Amino acid sequence: MSHRKTKKEKILSQQRSKNRTQQIKELQQLKHDLEIKIEKQKRENFKQLNIRNFKVFTSTCNFLAPFVISAGISVGLFRLFGGGLPFLSDEITKYKIYNLDFETKGYVTMDEEYRTNRWFDDSLPRNSLTIYTPWEQKDNQYVRLKREYDINSLTTLDLYNAVLAEDYEYIEENLKDYKEEKQVVSEIDSKISNDYFFEASLHILDKEDVLKYNETDLKNIIITIIELVLGLAIGGVVAYRRDYEYLYFLEEINDSYRCKIQATKLMQQELHETNETILSLTKRKGVKSK
Repeated sequence: MSHRKTKKEKILSQQRSKNRTQQIKELQQLKHDLEIKIEKQKRENFKQLNIRNFKVFTSTCNFLAPFVISAGISVGLFRLFGGGLPFLSDEITKYKIYNLDFETKGYVTMDEEYRTNRWFDDSLPRNSLTIYTPWEQKDNQYVRLKREYDINSLTTLDLYNAVLAEDYEYIEENLKDYKEEKQVVSEIDSKISNDYFFEASLHILDKEDVLKYNETDLKNIIITIIELVLGLAIGGVVAYRRDYEYLYFLEEINDSYRCKIQATKLMQQELHETNETILSLTKRKGVKSK
């Protein structure tokens, strides 16, 4: 036997259905608003993510700056003084050096070597050349000339070989810059050879004659360790004295970003609950009373 609803029950049923419809409509509007807010917040979160990453990068650079600068200075100083670069096996270049100390019928010292041409050891000793001409008799006196030549840096062996051969003609033709002094005596020792007398000290860097070889692995390892330790030590001292609160800044940056992410999660949770409520009300609305 079917149970028929009374008029009052019908009115109450219609009222409840109307209320559910209105509630569903309001929830759907809320859902729509939440979806717009979430989408907008996601775009904002992506922007904030980039900002956070940039802040982390700049804070990290700020923290590492003393270490980078000190390491760069350490490497630069080692490089300047011939220490080489870390990690890489440097190519070492040495140039041929000629040294000659010469005196006519006296000492002759010749030395040849290869050495580096760094700023602190590439300055060669000053070149000097003094030549005394033979004594000439003039008016019961003997006269000779003393010539001190002004010699700049030498790049060829021409003068070097001319001095060894005591080739006065070559020197007279090619060297024009000198100071001259006339020497006069009343008599000379006849036992001493009366000829040109040379005094020379010559030093030549031949950049065409080069010796190249690679730095040894042991030297490279030692230099690398020293430069790293020195760079970290100096950087650590500077960082300590700066008192830069790197971890505090990182935590502050991440907290700010996490707050924005949490706000998005809360809206997503609210959206989920709204969808569940709409689904529940929709199902209830679809149930027909028997």
